Amino acid sequence: MQRWIRTLLLAAAVASGCNKLITPTSPALGWDLITNGAFLPNDSLIAHAPETPNLEEAMAPPWMPATGTPQLGTWKGKDSIPGVIEMWGSANIGEGVMQVLGTPIRKGHRYRVELDAEWYPQDPMNNIRHVIVRFLAFNTVPASSGHWQEKHPDVAVIGSITTGDSTWRHFTVPVWTADADYIGFGMNAENEVQENNTPYNHSWAFCDNVELIDLGTDQ
Repeated sequence: MQRWIRTLLLAAAVASGCNKLITPTSPALGWDLITNGAFLPNDSLIAHAPETPNLEEAMAPPWMPATGTPQLGTWKGKDSIPGVIEMWGSANIGEGVMQVLGTPIRKGHRYRVELDAEWYPQDPMNNIRHVIVRFLAFNTVPASSGHWQEKHPDVAVIGSITTGDSTWRHFTVPVWTADADYIGFGMNAENEVQENNTPYNHSWAFCDNVELIDLGTDQ
């Protein structure tokens, strides 16, 4: 989907549905805010698309591309069910995905991200032998060619994981307390090396079974 269309969708979610989004009925503790954390593709995609098409709107709703062209793997992931997000990144550019949450992130609540992930050794000549997957809360979309700006007032970094394992592992991110209300959740692949026009500085991640657990407040 073109960036201006996605921007309009998110702007509409904030503007027209702000009251409903930001002041929902409080979910039970342990509620997972992510929809389709297993990245299940629609049936028609499995039947007719290539094995790893670029993620587009309605392929694995409500996920949509955030930066670059992340791929939706229709092969079986960690849970032996079709649906895996594939994305690459460096320190300054790369691919990411996002979704507008049905129940938004609420200021003062504590949240824990869990997922299954693996580093994908795309090329034996790759200089980087690990990948970082970063998780964000947002009210605004990132720049088209870069990552979310961490110091943007409408973006908060929830946390990250680092893996150099080329087999599936389960990860639990340290608990994060929301500093504001946010309507969306995003994640991107990256590493510590600046892009220099070579794929050998890219790191690839496969991700599956993403959860954003609302742990409530400290009180």
